Amino acid sequence: MAALPQIQVLHAPHIAEADDAKMTRLEEQMAASAAEARAAVQQLRTTLPAASAPHLAAAVAALDRFDTINRELVTLSRRNSNVQSLALTLGRKRTLVAECENQLRALHAALAKHEFSGTRSARDDS
Repeated sequence: MAALPQIQVLHAPHIAEADDAKMTRLEEQMAASAAEARAAVQQLRTTLPAASAPHLAAAVAALDRFDTINRELVTLSRRNSNVQSLALTLGRKRTLVAECENQLRALHAALAKHEFSGTRSARDDS
């Protein structure tokens, strides 16, 4: 029962991970937990009475569905589209910020060349 939530907990770091080797290690941990769940089901086959067979078959079917969904999640995570999107976004943001800062510096320099005198003096306020 604890093996499947362990797999689910590993999904978030797997999705956020950009390094293939680290992703592989997370997948290995997932596989070990999945094997633990399969072994527990096998053990139940030997200890449960025959009348429990339909319930055991339902549990095996649910485990199979879980495995299928897990494989799909890992496949999508391996594409790393979210990590790549974030990197592109942050890279583009840095470029735009630098461009804006350059424009602001140029504007500041252009304004500094012109001496502005106020339209009102301090004497006008009194």
